[in-house]
Amino acid sequence: MTAGLLRYNKSLGKMCFNPDTGKGCESCGNRSVWSLSKDKDWLWDYDTGDEVNAVAINSVGDAIIVGKLSNGATIWSLDSSGNLNWSFNTGDEKLAVAIDSNDNAIVGGLGGGGLGHGTVISLDIDGNKNWSYATQQAIYDIAIDSGDNIAVCGYYQLTSPYNTVFCFDSAGNLLWNYATPDSAKAVRWDSQGNVIVAALGVYSIAGGVLNWSASPSSLNGLTVDDIDNIIVGGSMGTNKTVWAYDKDGNFLWDYNTGANGTVSEIELSPSPLLYLTALANTVSFAGGAETGLRCDGHGRSPGDVIRLVGTNNFDGIWTLTANTTSLFLAIPTAYILETMTGDEIVYLKGAVVVACQNGVHGLDENGAYVWSQLVSFAEGLEIDSEGNVMAGWNGPFQTNTLFNFSSSGSIRWTYLIGDALDNPDLHDIAFRNNDDFVAVGRNVP
Repeated sequence: MTAGLLRYNKSLGKMCFNPDTGKGCESCGNRSVWSLSKDKDWLWDYDTGDEVNAVAINSVGDAIIVGKLSNGATIWSLDSSGNLNWSFNTGDEKLAVAIDSNDNAIVGGLGGGGLGHGTVISLDIDGNKNWSYATQQAIYDIAIDSGDNIAVCGYYQLTSPYNTVFCFDSAGNLLWNYATPDSAKAVRWDSQGNVIVAALGVYSIAGGVLNWSASPSSLNGLTVDDIDNIIVGGSMGTNKTVWAYDKDGNFLWDYNTGANGTVSEIELSPSPLLYLTALANTVSFAGGAETGLRCDGHGRSPGDVIRLVGTNNFDGIWTLTANTTSLFLAIPTAYILETMTGDEIVYLKGAVVVACQNGVHGLDENGAYVWSQLVSFAEGLEIDSEGNVMAGWNGPFQTNTLFNFSSSGSIRWTYLIGDALDNPDLHDIAFRNNDDFVAVGRNVP
């Protein structure tokens, strides 16, 4: 990108910005929203006036951001160029946002009087209010199913009402609520319409009735995979910080992220496929004879770590290498015990990605360690369409704020927002369809 100052119309909340230093001029104030390309080219920034907690992208590429009350607003809509579409004032700090299939923004957070008061509000794509509901508890997370039913979860208070989970239809009608015995930090839907909640344990709830629960620890992170396996993470419990269960609550595996490894978020990496197109004991290439499997690439690169599944003697973990004609899966001669025909599927390792206080960890589908990188107090964990991992480093005295890792855990790039003395404490990241992204956090110069 060309060096020098990029100057914007400050009346839109933007500011002068130097992409070489990651900072703007003092006269323009602070920033709390940043947009970069997938290759870390600076696109734009925005100043809400205070800290921003969450961001979601709608189908037309607008970023819906929510945060602390500032300049008469707690919700903002910014177009793909960073221009303000509209803002809305709920009166109190908002903590979570999700977008339904009609581009309505579902927003939750505080509702006046601290954590013991909360609201859920629905705004249409133009910022008009559809409906709102007072939950009496601050809302921490929101999930929307394929039918636009909405599940939210939040703070547990010691006085009635004790409900921490609420389910609404798309029109805002309360369908049911449920009380977990502690604050609920994350919520997801499974494919069967069950609501999965991470609190002091993991809960599967249908229609307000508990299906099952498990109590490994106090949990923060939660995800559900394509076959309804549930992966949760939190503080240390029984010497582990990550646990997996099947859809019926049966334990599958666990993992320890190590010292200072309290988990904040969990995401699933997409599973790009590689197909084996030929097998021979010896395959001749221009560089000489090699033993192994010839693979078509499907976007993979030399050095990627893969798992070979369902191939009998070839089951295991391998590293792709390159030759003159294709990617190549090198297998020791001792493993070449039989001839195989037909295509077999190879899955990329690192299917589960965990953000925690001591870094980002990539695990395979069985919870085995694949890779890790140091990202202190990692937040804003997101994975793009190619399986690249984005996370933010939180806390002062850091030389980088944004980290982008390949699906196999190697560092693709890093970026510093603010400076080493004043980092933004990134809270959330959201990708557009082209893998450009918007990051939000504490406002910094």
